[in-house]
Amino acid sequence: MSDRAQPSASEPVRNIVLVGPTGNGKSSTGNSLIGKEVFILETVECKTCKAKTLDGQIINVIDTPGMFLL
Repeated sequence: MSDRAQPSASEPVRNIVLVGPTGNGKSSTGNSLIGKEVFILETVECKTCKAKTLDGQIINVIDTPGMFLL
């Protein structure tokens, strides 16, 4: 399945929202979960990427801007 394919109604989708202070690795973690560089560092707005895991689960990874001061 491609990153852009829509799941059927019977396929559960897991949402993973990355939240935390600026510079704590949210974008890097999201890139690791997806398996490719899709999130840029120093995100200024939320970005979502859909992927299928090795065991067939569909996930949405949502990268957010830094929310707190260090």
